[in-house]
Amino acid sequence: MSRRCTLKNFDGLVFRCIDETLAGVMGLVARDTIYLDLLTNFSITRDDLPRHLDSLMAVFESRFGQSPTKALSRAIARRLYSELQMEFASSRELDLSEYVSEVRAILLDKSAPVGHTEPDQINLRHVDANATATEEDAGA
Repeated sequence: MSRRCTLKNFDGLVFRCIDETLAGVMGLVARDTIYLDLLTNFSITRDDLPRHLDSLMAVFESRFGQSPTKALSRAIARRLYSELQMEFASSRELDLSEYVSEVRAILLDKSAPVGHTEPDQINLRHVDANATATEEDAGA
């Protein structure tokens, strides 16, 4: 079932995908350490994270190196595509911000009626952007 959703809700979905992936891959303590690093060194809160993906990637690279950062980026993107019931095509060349921009562009294109663009509206299927990850959801 489709519904219209604001870009803010899309950002909420992006955050949820980041949050759940990090908790599932690294655990809750490591995930929270990443968030603390973003807040302390970049003044980026959890709510702002979807608009600062390059800073998230910088924290990943400083902690884990380039290859693990790309793997985390793909894992987060794969979860985002899955949540939206979209086919994911992995690319070693794309980073997380590029994957998210690609999804946003696709959704904006699908949601706009012919001859009308409303950039703050996107079409999401079955997405509850206000949902939060639990330890059980994250696989911890």
